[in-house]
Amino acid sequence: MEEIENKSLSEKVDELYQLQMNQQGTKPKKFKMPLSVRLQPGKFKKQNFIIVGMIKANGAVTFEIKKIEDDTIKVGEYIYSASADCIMRYKRKPLIIIKEWDMQPLSLKQEVNEAVEKGRLVAAQKYILTKMRLEAVKPKMEMNWKIILIVLAIGGIGLWALDNFGIL
Repeated sequence: MEEIENKSLSEKVDELYQLQMNQQGTKPKKFKMPLSVRLQPGKFKKQNFIIVGMIKANGAVTFEIKKIEDDTIKVGEYIYSASADCIMRYKRKPLIIIKEWDMQPLSLKQEVNEAVEKGRLVAAQKYILTKMRLEAVKPKMEMNWKIILIVLAIGGIGLWALDNFGIL
C-alpha cells in the first residue's frame, strides 16, 4: 500500500495505461455453456429436453437441462410456461430463457413487437448509418443552368472565332 501512495499521479496513470494495453492484446473469451450442461449431450437426442437459462433476481444466470411436460418446465418448486414461440436455439440445441420472478419466459415475437412499439430496433441504426455513409461519399450535385449556358456560349464563341479566322 505504501508503494502505491509514494508514486506520483503520472506514474500511476502510466501503469494503468500499460495494464490496459496488455489486456487489449488478449482475445476475449467466447461464451461456453457450463460444464454441467455440456456433459449431457445424450439428453438432447431424446425429445422434450431443453436448456433452461434462469435469470435470478440478483442478476446471476444459471443453466440447467430440464424436461418439458405439457408445455411447462418445473425449475425448483416453481412451474414456468414453455410454449413453442419461447424456444430458441443455441448451437442447434433448444434453449429457453426464464426470469425467476416471471412465469412467462422471454418470447422472440413479443420482444420484437415491443422493440418496434418503443422504437428500439437495431435494424434502423444500420439503415441510418448506411444512408449517412452514402451521403458523405457522394454528395448530390445540383444542375446549374447558368453554368451550362455560359459553357455553351464560350464554346459557340470559340467555334465562331476559329471559323472566322480560318483555322477550321
